Amino acid sequence: MKIGCGIHLILKLGIINETNNISVKGSKEVVIYGRRKKVVPIITCDNPFELIFNGETYNLSNGTQKVLNVQICEGKNVLKFIGDGTVSIEYRGGSL
Repeated sequence: MKIGCGIHLILKLGIINETNNISVKGSKEVVIYGRRKKVVPIITCDNPFELIFNGETYNLSNGTQKVLNVQICEGKNVLKFIGDGTVSIEYRGGSL
């Protein structure tokens, strides 16, 4: 793609990762591999859950939410959900 004044912008393929309808009975760990750019995932729960991420515990209510302190970073990210029900996670990342 060409942008005025002879500047060229090259877009590399990004990541769109949707993990839908994860059944949780008691607890479940979900692994997301992130890119360089930090991204806050969108989490949807059908029941209240506890989420453990990087040693911190967050209370999730039913519905769709973002927890601003949960940032998917480069490499392996482990999200542990505690509770009973269904969880969906949407994560979008990429690079320029």
